[in-house]
Parts: sequence; C-alpha cells; structure tokens
Amino acid sequence: MYLAGYAIECALKAYLITREPPAGSLARAVELRRARGEHVPNILGADGHNLRLLLTVTGLESDLDREEARRRDWGICLKWKSTWRYDPAAPTTVQATEFIDATRRVYEWVRART
Repeated sequence: MYLAGYAIECALKAYLITREPPAGSLARAVELRRARGEHVPNILGADGHNLRLLLTVTGLESDLDREEARRRDWGICLKWKSTWRYDPAAPTTVQATEFIDATRRVYEWVRART
C-alpha cells in the first residue's frame, strides 16, 4: 500500500514535469512556474508527499471533479501517508485491496493526461 501511494505521488510529479517541456526535472518545473510569477508551494521537500497539495499544483482538480468514480478513488488515495513504511499495523485484506485498486485507477487516470 505504501508503494502504491508513492506511485500516485510520482505520477503527479511526472505530470508536472510534462507540463513544462524544457524542464526535465521537478525542481526545474517548479523554477519555471515561479519565474512566471505562479505561486508553487515547496513540493521538493516534505510537502511533496501531500497528495492533495500535488493535485492542486497540477491543476487536475477540475478534471477529477467531473468524474464521480475517480473522486471516490481519490478519496481512498488521500488516506496514504509517507510514514506508512514505519507503521507496524497491518491493514486488512479488504482495506489493502480497496486501496491498491483505487490507486491503480487514479494512476492510470493521471498517466492518461500526460
């Protein structure tokens, strides 16, 4: 589950890079946006694990709002925390399956937009 959530983080960051063709890196994409006067939070640090923040920065929120099924999946993805790798509590099979399935669909949804 930890890696599935991390895949969503990476997909959103990859999307940001593809929106700035000359960038080639997330740091450069952020730099280019800031140079245009856009407010871009520090997603290169710990805030870069915040899926809600990353979605906002991508500008994909309005697309997500149009699809009820993806909104539901997104809500499941938002349960992810980068600290899960340290959590000794194991999820149930049902929780894990629900989370993995939702992240798979969101991942494909983001990838289809790059």
